[in-house]
Amino acid sequence: MGGNSHYFFNLVATTCQDISYSVRTLLSNPYYTCVTLVTLALAIAANTAIFSLVNATLLRPLPFKDPERLVLIWQTNPGVMETAPTSFPNYTDWKSEARSFEGMEAWASYTNTKFNLTGGTEPEQIQYALASANLFSILGIDPVLGRFFRPEDDSLGGNRVVVISNKLWQRRFALDPKVIGASLTLDGDSYTIVGVLPSKFKFVSFPKEADVWIPLAQDSARYKRYVRSILYLGVIARLKNDMTTEMAATEMLNISSRLSQEYSDNKGWATRVVPLKQQVVGDLRPALLVLVAAVVCVLLIACSNVANILLSRAVERQKEIAIRAAIGATRGRLIRQLLTESVLLALLSGGIGLVLAIWAIKFLSSIHSDSTSMFSPYSVSGDQINLDFLVFGFTLLLSVFTGVTFGLVPAIQASKLNQFQTLKDGGRGGGGSSNRSLRNLLVIAEVAISLILLISAGLLIKSFARLQDVDPGFNPENVLTLEISLSRSRYPQEVNVTNFYDRLLGQLRNLPGVQTVGAITALPLSKNDERTDFYIEGRTIPTQGDAPLLHQRKISPNYIRAMGMKLLSGREYTEQDRTGSPRVVIINQTMARQQWPKENPIGKRMAMGTEVYKTGKFDLSSNWAEIVGVVSDVRHFGLDSEPGPEAYLPLLQSPARDVTIVIRALSDPASIANMARREVLSIDKDQPIANIRTMATLLSDSLSRRQFNSVILTIFAIVALTMAVVGIYGLTSYSVTQRTHEFGVRMALGASPGNLLKLVLKEGLKLVLIGAGIGVLCATTLTRFLSSMLYGVSSTDPLVFASVTLLLIAVVLTASYFPARRAMLTDPIVALRNE
Repeated sequence: MGGNSHYFFNLVATTCQDISYSVRTLLSNPYYTCVTLVTLALAIAANTAIFSLVNATLLRPLPFKDPERLVLIWQTNPGVMETAPTSFPNYTDWKSEARSFEGMEAWASYTNTKFNLTGGTEPEQIQYALASANLFSILGIDPVLGRFFRPEDDSLGGNRVVVISNKLWQRRFALDPKVIGASLTLDGDSYTIVGVLPSKFKFVSFPKEADVWIPLAQDSARYKRYVRSILYLGVIARLKNDMTTEMAATEMLNISSRLSQEYSDNKGWATRVVPLKQQVVGDLRPALLVLVAAVVCVLLIACSNVANILLSRAVERQKEIAIRAAIGATRGRLIRQLLTESVLLALLSGGIGLVLAIWAIKFLSSIHSDSTSMFSPYSVSGDQINLDFLVFGFTLLLSVFTGVTFGLVPAIQASKLNQFQTLKDGGRGGGGSSNRSLRNLLVIAEVAISLILLISAGLLIKSFARLQDVDPGFNPENVLTLEISLSRSRYPQEVNVTNFYDRLLGQLRNLPGVQTVGAITALPLSKNDERTDFYIEGRTIPTQGDAPLLHQRKISPNYIRAMGMKLLSGREYTEQDRTGSPRVVIINQTMARQQWPKENPIGKRMAMGTEVYKTGKFDLSSNWAEIVGVVSDVRHFGLDSEPGPEAYLPLLQSPARDVTIVIRALSDPASIANMARREVLSIDKDQPIANIRTMATLLSDSLSRRQFNSVILTIFAIVALTMAVVGIYGLTSYSVTQRTHEFGVRMALGASPGNLLKLVLKEGLKLVLIGAGIGVLCATTLTRFLSSMLYGVSSTDPLVFASVTLLLIAVVLTASYFPARRAMLTDPIVALRNE
């Protein structure tokens, strides 16, 4: 016991000595210490920030009970819709027949699920979601106050009750615990609050988080409960303990196969069972993995750079190390001392890096991942990207690992020296060929890794530039948009809705600075959409389930001009295209090309499923609409998505309660916002407006994720290039200093200054070309992982590869030139006298 205690205290004492000596050494060389700290701190900060994003998205478990057993069940129709919600009848059949699950529940949140909340200081438009009775139970969520829905609530004619979000509880009720039982006036109807959700609850993210949840049976469109072709429900289920996702998927495929044979609306449709976690990370995974690879590359370059510095320092410290060895220091003690120094450097860098990472995480948190589908539950938001214990632990381990990584090889190299020869030579020399070869290899690795990052960034930048050049199909300049949702209780009849729009659009059109005004049900780039089947007069009517699909929007007169779209043929809608007038429709260029490739579609007639099924029955006879115009294609879902077939119905002929008003201004559209709000309130003081924004902002936001990827990777590439330049500059400068005697001899024997310049540059160019060659070969393979993030650019684009490689060679050679020029100015007499 005494021996162990003595060994322990001896170890502590020697460690303290090593730390104390390391501190003195670092303080005595402030330039070397600062360069090393900055280099490592940047790399550690980048790795910590990206790891915090990966932790929030990929590693951290979802905030539900046993989330690994939660799965989503989608309908799928290959070639039509890979992931789609389901209908109410299908959901009830699935729930009654499936045996793989402990429970199965449904929800819905889409563009039309908005309420006008009144009764407070000012009206407010809020998002609501529909939920079946046991949705919250299956997630393992408990209410902060009250209760969740009961089966009797979720039935036709059931109680008009709501569960509210924690944010709404705070915003409208100041966290009053007596909120349970209080009334909430939504669209003019009174609902009773029965529960409050926890503050951290986040589930439906499209179009935004729901502030109010109501029972599924309370949906005003009751006919949805009986029509299998109306797909509007997301379905989540909890697997039984003895069931796997694959087993459940097989069972669901069998059920969907039977339903597709029994019901024509289900023809061609199957099911997909997707783990909730897989759905959440979705399309974020490739981009995150690319960013992880990038920051690891930055860290490797930083380690290479610092290892090169340490190798150079080891040569300068040969005499010091030889003296310590001569007075009894073992090789192991020398290695431990040098490792202590490098680990201490890394830990100090980790502390600085952690401070920098806090700033970087704030930047990352400002860009959250919006869900790309209205039925994709739970997307990670910015407030979930933070420094927790796991991130702190990662930074600590990363710092220690980095210290050992860049310190071990130089320490071993330094401890190998022959102390007697070193003391006899007085420490002169370059540290041996092995030292020089190792430093050369490190520089080659830096150049190769830097080139891979630069090429990747170049591809993303070119892709982003291509995307910005894409014509969206409309002119976003000077366009203001705002959303309006009319309540059914205040506007029960279509004529009431039409009168409101007539009056509002007329008043807005007369505002100073307004050029024209229009309205649409699904604004481009808003992620709102409505798909329906269509039928063309004179052609064979397909059976239900086999009809082709198109994207349907409803627009007011002047909308096409307000959005800056192009009318290719025919006419726009007029004030006469309203209820009671002959049915008309405008189609887009893609629809015209697909259905009438060699004909003029003007005058042809077609019908849309939403109108055909309006009575709940399939009826074409009174729903034929004449095509009166063809407009240019619009990139509705993003600049990187190809336009699909679209049909624009007259809003005044088929009124909708949820629309976006589009105002084209003569100058700055933001100046019109307050005037537009006043005009709405002058018509209806209880009518809120929401999401006031310009089309230019909406277009910019649609590119934010691609821009984020490009900017982050470019920053990493520039940091990597800077480190590589510093590395090769340091290596060349050190080499020139160590070879002063050699250069003096060469010049004494007749070598010209130009010969010395070429000699040094040639050696630098050799390293750069080898590194560039390796980098190009690796990039050819690795950039294929960027394919899903590119638009209009090949992952092996020759122009990007060539230009970036030439740029790297030029920059690195420039860094080599300045120390090489020093060699050219060597005075042979001074050099030989010093030796």
